[in-house]
Amino acid sequence: MEKVWFLVKNFSSPRLFQICKDGLCVDYTAAHQTVIERWGNVVFDGYSWLITIVTYLSPFIVYNAYKHGLDGPIAIGRVSIVPLLSVYIVAFLLRGSARCITPAYREFVSSYEESMMSNSSIIRQQFLNKYDFDFHAWNVDMKATFGVSPDSDSHGKHNIPFIFKPFYYFMATWVAKPLAYPGATYPINAIMRKHLSAGRVGHMLMSKNMTRAKLETVDNNHIDSVFVDNRATSEDGTPIEGPGQTLVITCEGNAAYYEVGAFEYPLKEGYSTLGWNHPGFGYSTGIPYGEADANAIEAVYEFATKELGFAPKDIAVYGWSIGGYSASYLPMHTRILVMLS
Repeated sequence: MEKVWFLVKNFSSPRLFQICKDGLCVDYTAAHQTVIERWGNVVFDGYSWLITIVTYLSPFIVYNAYKHGLDGPIAIGRVSIVPLLSVYIVAFLLRGSARCITPAYREFVSSYEESMMSNSSIIRQQFLNKYDFDFHAWNVDMKATFGVSPDSDSHGKHNIPFIFKPFYYFMATWVAKPLAYPGATYPINAIMRKHLSAGRVGHMLMSKNMTRAKLETVDNNHIDSVFVDNRATSEDGTPIEGPGQTLVITCEGNAAYYEVGAFEYPLKEGYSTLGWNHPGFGYSTGIPYGEADANAIEAVYEFATKELGFAPKDIAVYGWSIGGYSASYLPMHTRILVMLS
């Protein structure tokens, strides 16, 4: 029964991108993935693109239905629902079956299950340093206790009549977001997926002290973060003075990510560096509106002080573009150095 359950896990486990061992990383897709598993992933990506396109076109679809009636959309739905559902189910079953006969993926699933159930941060980090995968499936490493109250009236949302709130939400989420924050949209994240994976692996190979963590904000968004520890100590544990004793938190710009952004520059100067992605960017969830972004940087700061052990006087924040908002938010509540560009 245990073996059967393990095989079932291959169907629902996250997508694997890279396998790293002994200082070398191998692209799982090119080296191990079967044609059937690759086809299944292509189908799922196609469905995500279809949902995104239909969502963005929904104002025109609603307007057309209003002008010409619902007969057309209903007819299209009836004709397409069964084929689309059938292809999805077949792709799911074939992809899972292909994973079951792929030794590299079965080894990944075994390590993944062990790491997810472990309370040891060492075991969890060893797994994250060996595999690059769909981080949405990872457990939360720290839940923030500070942030902006969800009942805050900072954006005047209580002044909007209740009857108009669904319309405002729709326009803000599906029209304004792609225009204002392209990095938080599926198309950009999908296009950047390989580049982001290569960036994470590059940081990991450059530093032996890299820690990746998923942080949960007070408004329940998940923030993907990465930390490189350059603090040096003597044999008796006494800190050695140097740039590594200072932590630089980098806040990236629009359509930028810690994997391919400003994160690398403090590292080159020897500073300890903590990077993170805005809500909706990469594997962070949510939408990078002011309140959500403030809660994100609060979670990152709490992680830096409580989990990583940096004193506020040893923390500097660097932000550019929309990251300037995040970087300038922290000094209003804490005594830290901020750098904007």
